[in-house]
Amino acid sequence: MSRLRTPGTVVAIAAVSLLVASTGFWGTLERYLYDLHVRGAIGLIPPEPLVIVAIDDATLNVMADRLGGMKWPYPRAAHAKVVENLARLGARAVFLDILFDIPSGYGAKDDEALERALRRLPAVLAAETERGVRNLPLERFIAAGARPGNAIVPVDADGVVRDTFGGPGFPKGFASSLGYFLGGWGGYGEGRSAARGEALPSAAEAALPLLGRGESGGGVPDPGMIRFFGPPGSFRTVSYFELYDDVLAQQHRDLLAGRIALLGRALYAPLTPGQQSDLFLTPYRPHFMAGVEIHAHALASLVAGRSIRLVPAWVYPPLFIAWAIACTVLFGRIKQPLVEFLALVGMAAALEGAAYWLLHQDLVLQVGPLLIFSSLYFVTAALQKYIRERDAKLLIRAQLFRYLPERVATHMISRPLRMAMAGDRSEITVLFADLAGFTTLSEALPTDTVITLLQGHLKEMTEAIFTHEGTLDKFLGDGVMAFWGAPDPQERQADMAIAAGREMLQRVERANAEREKTGLPALRLRIGIHSGEAVVGNVGSSLYIDYTAIGDTVNTASRTEGINKFFGTRMLVSDACLARAGEAAREGMLLVGRVSAKGKKKAISYYTPAAAAAETELFHELGGALELLDRRESDRAATALSALLAKNPGFGPARFHLELLIGGAPLRYDEEGRHYRSLDEK
Repeated sequence: MSRLRTPGTVVAIAAVSLLVASTGFWGTLERYLYDLHVRGAIGLIPPEPLVIVAIDDATLNVMADRLGGMKWPYPRAAHAKVVENLARLGARAVFLDILFDIPSGYGAKDDEALERALRRLPAVLAAETERGVRNLPLERFIAAGARPGNAIVPVDADGVVRDTFGGPGFPKGFASSLGYFLGGWGGYGEGRSAARGEALPSAAEAALPLLGRGESGGGVPDPGMIRFFGPPGSFRTVSYFELYDDVLAQQHRDLLAGRIALLGRALYAPLTPGQQSDLFLTPYRPHFMAGVEIHAHALASLVAGRSIRLVPAWVYPPLFIAWAIACTVLFGRIKQPLVEFLALVGMAAALEGAAYWLLHQDLVLQVGPLLIFSSLYFVTAALQKYIRERDAKLLIRAQLFRYLPERVATHMISRPLRMAMAGDRSEITVLFADLAGFTTLSEALPTDTVITLLQGHLKEMTEAIFTHEGTLDKFLGDGVMAFWGAPDPQERQADMAIAAGREMLQRVERANAEREKTGLPALRLRIGIHSGEAVVGNVGSSLYIDYTAIGDTVNTASRTEGINKFFGTRMLVSDACLARAGEAAREGMLLVGRVSAKGKKKAISYYTPAAAAAETELFHELGGALELLDRRESDRAATALSALLAKNPGFGPARFHLELLIGGAPLRYDEEGRHYRSLDEK
């Protein structure tokens, strides 16, 4: 495939790629890919200094008993007791993901209890500040030493939490995305920076200095997007009611000593119908994560220095130009469409791998513009090539039809090389289908009835072959020869041949039911299928040529069809064919026996599809008898075969093997020690 004809086409593709990648639909795809990368990250371990104190579903039940039936929200004295126990157990600090912006409804003493507790342990209290609206903790709690931290959990455009409030995340909106891809043009990110300038630090940023990791120093640090260290439940958790109880709290001394405790609701059973209980979607969707655990991941990101950011906007224009040049050079040198498509897939895989690797380096690469550009380049170049080839064919067709008959010209245009007397060796699957006893039947019927009967039958067989993409080689009286794998290679040739054989049998059964209504005799079809190498091509003379297949594979397929009469089966498939077939085609295929055809030394294992569950059971019992023959236990095999025939006297495969045993025909064994029968002895 050659390069695109004009630089203007490349520029147009680049423009379309940027515009499409800036749409909300593609932005959703980018976020989904990011979530997949987050979920696929390996080797991430949450930092140790964090533990969650969860007001969970068990807490609601236990605390109702402890507080005399009181339900959420609890008195601040209860929170005070938990904070005091945390201080007693050696916790380093606490973050309370509960808003204390108005005086307690239980009186001033309730606020005093929490104030005293906050003086014992460094604390961050939840605040809410967004778009000029501030809900701060009571001044008395701040005077007691508590720090306010913005506890709002920001939700991205698709309803998923990925970044902290005001942090730089994915561009929001068409203009913002396009501005980012153009290197930050048009003020990309200014709105977020302004929002952060007006806001309190997030809860995670406010808690960071409590770990001795540095004060903000005159400016709010930029945390970026949250590095999630795992799915819900990744942090060690203690239920709230355990820390409310002095005795139970002592059991967690080792867990809490020296750590920051994040206390908040984690109610996965809604308090009331439709209530979400402070739960949010994260990249680990569809599982919800409690807000307090999201704050823990945000704090862990800062503690580990692993906050995530998009690659700088200024990187994108040169990256996009380099990608466009690489596509132009690579696709321009490849001539085969399949190879070019594989190159496109390889580039997409490499791009995906780079994005995954960069995420481990805490950077996000939006692959949309790059992937869209290479795909559009491939499609546009393919379309241009198709148009050029179509125009060339129309020109050749116009010229040929002036000098050659229509039929010959059409053949040359579609398959010009087939006019030669030549052949190629190909891996093919050959099917022979023949009507048993049709010669005798035709002698007993009027000629016109025979012709009508045969024409209807051959039409059904041809349709079955064509339905499964087979090549009809020829009609053999009342029989048919077809093959798969030529003139064009077919990867699933064995599957298609077996499917065609099954459909032939079904069509004959349906036709027999109709014939029975009109008083016509039923037809019995026998099918043989074999795979192997054969010479396929035009064979004949200068007066007449025939496109056909010749060789031992064809002869074996013909013999396979004939072997049906020894077993009383309707369809036999050789082991060579079955080995090339997929799982679906092999389903229901049962071993009939191993046979060497007349004049052949090599044995072939033959299989047939079971017509019903009862027949399947018979074949399983037959398989047991054949295994006895493999172990050279002829007497036991004869007994098993006799018992099988006693249950079903018409079971042909068992009769075939038993007659040879009774007749004294010697057992033959192949190189693998499996027995087989020679039809030369039959």
